[in-house]
Amino acid sequence: MSNNMQDIKHEKIEDMLVAYIAARGTFEDSPPKWMSRFNVLRESCEGLICGSAMALYDYGVYTKGVHVDLCYPVTERVESDDIKSKIIEGVEVLSLTHYGLYEKMGETYKKLYSFMREHEVVPTAYGREVYLEYHADEPERNATELQAVLHKWETRFARHVERVLGLKAREAVMKDSDLLYTIESTAHDKAKWLKAAMETLDGLTDEEQKFEILSCCAHEFSDRRTAKLRAVYKEAGNIEAVIKFMHEDPDWYDWKRAYRRRSATAELVGTDSTGKVYWVNQ
Repeated sequence: MSNNMQDIKHEKIEDMLVAYIAARGTFEDSPPKWMSRFNVLRESCEGLICGSAMALYDYGVYTKGVHVDLCYPVTERVESDDIKSKIIEGVEVLSLTHYGLYEKMGETYKKLYSFMREHEVVPTAYGREVYLEYHADEPERNATELQAVLHKWETRFARHVERVLGLKAREAVMKDSDLLYTIESTAHDKAKWLKAAMETLDGLTDEEQKFEILSCCAHEFSDRRTAKLRAVYKEAGNIEAVIKFMHEDPDWYDWKRAYRRRSATAELVGTDSTGKVYWVNQ
Protein backbone atom coordinates (compact mmCIF):
# COMPACT_ATOMS: atom_id res chain seq x y z
CA MET A 1 0.00 0.00 0.00
CA SER A 2 1.48 3.35 -1.00
CA ASN A 3 1.82 6.41 1.21
CA ASN A 4 -0.90 8.07 -0.87
CA MET A 5 -3.50 5.91 0.85
CA GLN A 6 -2.71 7.44 4.28
CA ASP A 7 -4.08 4.54 6.37
CA ILE A 8 -6.94 3.98 3.91
CA LYS A 9 -7.36 0.28 3.10
CA HIS A 10 -8.78 -1.38 0.00
CA GLU A 11 -10.60 -4.51 1.16
CA LYS A 12 -12.69 -7.29 -0.33
CA ILE A 13 -15.40 -8.43 2.05
CA GLU A 14 -17.07 -11.80 1.53
CA ASP A 15 -20.79 -12.59 1.73
CA MET A 16 -21.98 -12.42 5.33
CA LEU A 17 -25.02 -13.69 7.22
CA VAL A 18 -26.30 -11.00 9.59
CA ALA A 19 -29.16 -10.61 12.03
CA TYR A 20 -30.46 -7.05 11.96
CA ILE A 21 -32.98 -4.51 13.17
CA ALA A 22 -34.12 -1.97 10.57
CA ALA A 23 -34.12 1.64 11.75
CA ARG A 24 -34.33 5.24 10.62
CA GLY A 25 -32.11 7.94 12.06
CA THR A 26 -29.46 10.55 11.45
CA PHE A 27 -25.70 10.16 11.30
CA GLU A 28 -25.46 11.61 14.80
CA ASP A 29 -27.37 8.60 16.13
CA SER A 30 -24.49 6.18 15.63
CA PRO A 31 -23.99 4.27 17.79
CA PRO A 32 -24.82 5.61 21.31
CA LYS A 33 -28.48 6.36 20.53
CA TRP A 34 -28.81 2.91 18.98
CA MET A 35 -27.15 1.05 21.82
CA SER A 36 -30.44 -0.12 23.33
CA ARG A 37 -31.32 -1.77 20.01
CA PHE A 38 -27.86 -3.30 19.70
CA ASN A 39 -28.32 -4.69 23.23
CA VAL A 40 -31.63 -6.30 22.26
CA LEU A 41 -30.03 -7.71 19.13
CA ARG A 42 -27.02 -9.05 21.02
CA GLU A 43 -29.19 -10.77 23.63
CA SER A 44 -31.35 -12.36 20.94
CA CYS A 45 -28.26 -13.63 19.10
CA GLU A 46 -26.41 -14.91 22.16
CA GLY A 47 -23.98 -17.68 21.24
CA LEU A 48 -24.36 -17.02 17.49
CA ILE A 49 -22.47 -13.74 17.02
CA CYS A 50 -19.27 -14.06 14.99
CA GLY A 51 -18.18 -10.45 14.42
CA SER A 52 -18.44 -6.82 15.48
CA ALA A 53 -21.63 -4.77 15.53
CA MET A 54 -22.29 -2.95 12.25
CA ALA A 55 -24.51 -0.25 10.79
CA LEU A 56 -25.39 -0.61 7.10
CA TYR A 57 -26.47 2.71 5.59
CA ASP A 58 -28.69 3.11 2.54
CA TYR A 59 -27.87 6.67 1.48
CA GLY A 60 -30.57 6.55 -1.18
CA VAL A 61 -33.28 6.65 1.49
CA TYR A 62 -33.26 9.91 3.38
CA THR A 63 -36.84 11.11 3.93
CA LYS A 64 -37.86 10.65 7.57
CA GLY A 65 -34.23 9.86 8.31
CA VAL A 66 -31.55 7.71 6.72
CA HIS A 67 -32.37 4.00 6.47
CA VAL A 68 -29.94 1.87 8.45
CA ASP A 69 -29.77 -1.81 9.34
CA LEU A 70 -28.22 -2.42 12.77
CA CYS A 71 -26.46 -5.78 12.47
CA TYR A 72 -24.41 -8.52 14.02
CA PRO A 73 -22.74 -11.19 11.87
CA VAL A 74 -24.15 -14.55 12.99
CA THR A 75 -23.60 -18.25 12.35
CA GLU A 76 -27.33 -19.05 12.14
CA ARG A 77 -30.46 -17.15 11.18
CA VAL A 78 -32.33 -15.34 13.95
CA GLU A 79 -35.96 -14.31 13.41
CA SER A 80 -38.50 -12.50 15.60
CA ASP A 81 -41.01 -9.67 15.26
CA ASP A 82 -38.27 -7.01 15.15
CA ILE A 83 -35.20 -9.03 14.20
CA LYS A 84 -34.62 -10.46 10.73
CA SER A 85 -31.71 -12.21 9.04
CA LYS A 86 -30.23 -11.90 5.56
CA ILE A 87 -27.06 -12.52 3.62
CA ILE A 88 -25.36 -9.29 2.61
CA GLU A 89 -23.43 -9.66 -0.61
CA GLY A 90 -19.67 -9.42 -0.71
CA VAL A 91 -18.33 -6.01 -1.69
CA GLU A 92 -15.13 -4.08 -2.21
CA VAL A 93 -14.64 -1.11 0.08
CA LEU A 94 -12.23 1.63 0.92
CA SER A 95 -12.02 1.80 4.69
CA LEU A 96 -10.50 4.06 7.29
CA THR A 97 -10.62 3.53 11.05
CA HIS A 98 -11.77 6.36 13.30
CA TYR A 99 -10.42 6.40 16.84
CA GLY A 100 -12.07 8.29 19.66
CA LEU A 101 -15.17 10.44 19.96
CA TYR A 102 -18.05 9.91 17.56
CA GLU A 103 -18.58 13.67 17.46
CA LYS A 104 -15.31 13.92 15.51
CA MET A 105 -16.00 11.06 13.12
CA GLY A 106 -16.83 13.54 10.34
CA GLU A 107 -13.14 14.44 10.12
CA THR A 108 -12.29 10.83 9.33
CA TYR A 109 -15.13 10.58 6.82
CA LYS A 110 -13.84 13.71 5.13
CA LYS A 111 -10.36 12.23 4.80
CA LEU A 112 -11.77 9.04 3.26
CA TYR A 113 -14.12 10.71 0.78
CA SER A 114 -11.61 13.41 -0.13
CA PHE A 115 -9.21 10.68 -1.24
CA MET A 116 -11.98 9.08 -3.29
CA ARG A 117 -12.91 12.36 -4.93
CA GLU A 118 -9.28 13.17 -5.74
CA HIS A 119 -8.78 9.77 -7.39
CA GLU A 120 -12.23 9.54 -9.02
CA VAL A 121 -13.14 6.46 -6.97
CA VAL A 122 -16.92 6.10 -7.20
CA PRO A 123 -18.93 4.86 -4.20
CA THR A 124 -22.31 3.19 -4.35
CA ALA A 125 -25.41 4.34 -2.49
CA TYR A 126 -24.37 2.18 0.46
CA GLY A 127 -21.94 2.57 3.35
CA ARG A 128 -20.98 0.67 6.47
CA GLU A 129 -19.70 1.40 9.94
CA VAL A 130 -18.12 -1.45 11.91
CA TYR A 131 -17.88 -0.82 15.65
CA LEU A 132 -14.61 -2.56 16.46
CA GLU A 133 -14.51 -1.21 20.00
CA TYR A 134 -17.22 0.63 21.93
CA HIS A 135 -16.64 2.06 25.41
CA ALA A 136 -19.57 4.12 26.67
CA ASP A 137 -17.61 5.38 29.69
CA GLU A 138 -14.32 5.91 27.84
CA PRO A 139 -15.28 7.14 24.35
CA GLU A 140 -11.70 8.11 23.57
CA ARG A 141 -11.02 4.35 23.31
CA ASN A 142 -13.70 3.79 20.65
CA ALA A 143 -12.60 2.38 17.29
CA THR A 144 -14.93 2.45 14.27
CA GLU A 145 -14.07 1.25 10.78
CA LEU A 146 -15.75 3.46 8.16
CA GLN A 147 -16.36 1.61 4.91
CA ALA A 148 -17.28 3.21 1.58
CA VAL A 149 -18.72 0.52 -0.71
CA LEU A 150 -17.22 0.83 -4.19
CA HIS A 151 -18.94 0.83 -7.55
CA LYS A 152 -16.54 -1.34 -9.56
CA TRP A 153 -17.39 0.12 -12.96
CA GLU A 154 -14.24 -1.13 -14.67
CA THR A 155 -14.91 -4.71 -13.52
CA ARG A 156 -18.42 -4.63 -14.95
CA PHE A 157 -17.17 -3.00 -18.12
CA ALA A 158 -14.56 -5.71 -18.70
CA ARG A 159 -17.06 -8.49 -18.00
CA HIS A 160 -19.64 -7.18 -20.45
CA VAL A 161 -17.08 -6.42 -23.15
CA GLU A 162 -16.09 -10.09 -22.98
CA ARG A 163 -19.73 -11.23 -22.87
CA VAL A 164 -20.66 -9.29 -26.01
CA LEU A 165 -17.40 -9.30 -28.00
CA GLY A 166 -15.24 -12.10 -26.61
CA LEU A 167 -11.96 -12.47 -24.73
CA LYS A 168 -9.68 -10.95 -27.38
CA ALA A 169 -11.80 -7.80 -27.51
CA ARG A 170 -11.72 -7.56 -23.74
CA GLU A 171 -7.92 -7.77 -23.75
CA ALA A 172 -7.73 -5.03 -26.38
CA VAL A 173 -10.20 -2.67 -24.70
CA MET A 174 -8.83 -3.19 -21.18
CA LYS A 175 -5.16 -2.82 -22.18
CA ASP A 176 -3.12 -1.03 -19.47
CA SER A 177 -6.11 -0.77 -17.10
CA ASP A 178 -4.02 -2.48 -14.41
CA LEU A 179 -1.59 0.45 -14.65
CA LEU A 180 -3.82 3.46 -15.31
CA TYR A 181 -7.19 2.56 -13.77
CA THR A 182 -6.45 1.49 -10.20
CA ILE A 183 -7.67 2.77 -6.85
CA GLU A 184 -4.60 4.99 -6.56
CA SER A 185 -4.47 6.20 -10.18
CA THR A 186 -4.85 9.93 -10.67
CA ALA A 187 -8.03 11.33 -12.16
CA HIS A 188 -5.96 12.40 -15.19
CA ASP A 189 -4.62 8.88 -15.79
CA LYS A 190 -8.09 7.39 -15.44
CA ALA A 191 -9.54 9.86 -17.93
CA LYS A 192 -6.68 9.17 -20.35
CA TRP A 193 -7.19 5.41 -20.12
CA LEU A 194 -10.97 5.70 -20.42
CA LYS A 195 -10.69 7.81 -23.58
CA ALA A 196 -8.43 5.21 -25.18
CA ALA A 197 -10.72 2.36 -24.09
CA MET A 198 -13.78 4.05 -25.59
CA GLU A 199 -11.94 4.70 -28.85
CA THR A 200 -10.96 1.02 -29.03
CA LEU A 201 -14.54 0.01 -28.24
CA ASP A 202 -15.84 2.29 -31.00
CA GLY A 203 -13.71 0.41 -33.51
CA LEU A 204 -15.02 -2.98 -32.42
CA THR A 205 -18.76 -2.40 -32.01
CA ASP A 206 -21.87 -1.14 -33.66
CA GLU A 207 -24.26 1.07 -31.70
CA GLU A 208 -26.40 -1.84 -30.50
CA GLN A 209 -23.40 -3.75 -29.16
CA LYS A 210 -22.02 -0.65 -27.48
CA PHE A 211 -25.35 -0.01 -25.77
CA GLU A 212 -25.51 -3.64 -24.65
CA ILE A 213 -22.10 -3.26 -22.99
CA LEU A 214 -22.33 0.19 -21.44
CA SER A 215 -25.93 -0.03 -20.24
CA CYS A 216 -24.90 -2.93 -18.01
CA CYS A 217 -22.29 -0.83 -16.21
CA ALA A 218 -24.72 1.64 -14.65
CA HIS A 219 -24.20 3.03 -11.18
CA GLU A 220 -25.54 0.97 -8.27
CA PHE A 221 -28.53 2.73 -6.83
CA SER A 222 -30.64 2.28 -3.73
CA ASP A 223 -33.00 -0.67 -4.21
CA ARG A 224 -35.54 1.10 -2.03
CA ARG A 225 -35.58 4.21 -4.21
CA THR A 226 -35.80 2.27 -7.47
CA ALA A 227 -38.66 0.25 -5.95
CA LYS A 228 -40.46 3.53 -5.29
CA LEU A 229 -40.00 4.61 -8.92
CA ARG A 230 -41.24 1.21 -10.08
CA ALA A 231 -44.35 1.61 -7.94
CA VAL A 232 -45.01 5.06 -9.43
CA TYR A 233 -44.74 3.62 -12.93
CA LYS A 234 -47.03 0.69 -12.18
CA GLU A 235 -49.68 2.98 -10.72
CA ALA A 236 -49.56 5.59 -13.49
CA GLY A 237 -48.64 3.36 -16.41
CA ASN A 238 -46.41 5.96 -18.07
CA ILE A 239 -42.87 7.27 -17.84
CA GLU A 240 -44.02 10.90 -17.58
CA ALA A 241 -45.28 10.22 -14.05
CA VAL A 242 -41.89 8.80 -13.10
CA ILE A 243 -40.08 11.87 -14.46
CA LYS A 244 -42.50 14.16 -12.61
CA PHE A 245 -41.86 12.25 -9.40
CA MET A 246 -38.10 12.52 -9.92
CA HIS A 247 -38.36 16.29 -10.39
CA GLU A 248 -40.14 16.52 -7.04
CA ASP A 249 -37.27 14.69 -5.35
CA PRO A 250 -34.42 17.17 -4.63
CA ASP A 251 -31.70 14.53 -4.79
CA TRP A 252 -32.51 13.76 -8.42
CA TYR A 253 -32.38 17.21 -9.98
CA ASP A 254 -31.85 19.96 -7.41
CA TRP A 255 -28.67 19.29 -5.46
CA LYS A 256 -28.71 22.82 -4.00
CA ARG A 257 -32.02 22.07 -2.29
CA ALA A 258 -30.58 18.74 -1.20
CA TYR A 259 -27.56 20.54 0.24
CA ARG A 260 -29.73 22.93 2.23
CA ARG A 261 -31.75 20.01 3.56
CA ARG A 262 -28.73 17.87 4.40
CA SER A 263 -26.52 20.63 5.75
CA ALA A 264 -27.70 19.96 9.30
CA THR A 265 -26.05 16.53 9.23
CA ALA A 266 -23.57 16.52 6.35
CA GLU A 267 -20.83 18.53 4.72
CA LEU A 268 -20.45 18.96 0.97
CA VAL A 269 -16.95 17.76 0.09
CA GLY A 270 -17.18 18.58 -3.61
CA THR A 271 -18.09 17.12 -6.97
CA ASP A 272 -16.35 14.84 -9.40
CA SER A 273 -15.94 15.38 -13.14
CA THR A 274 -19.50 14.16 -13.81
CA GLY A 275 -21.03 16.56 -11.30
CA LYS A 276 -21.72 13.88 -8.70
CA VAL A 277 -21.97 15.43 -5.25
CA TYR A 278 -19.95 13.92 -2.39
CA TRP A 279 -21.14 14.29 1.20
CA VAL A 280 -19.58 13.40 4.52
CA ASN A 281 -20.99 13.38 8.02
CA GLN A 282 -20.32 16.29 10.30
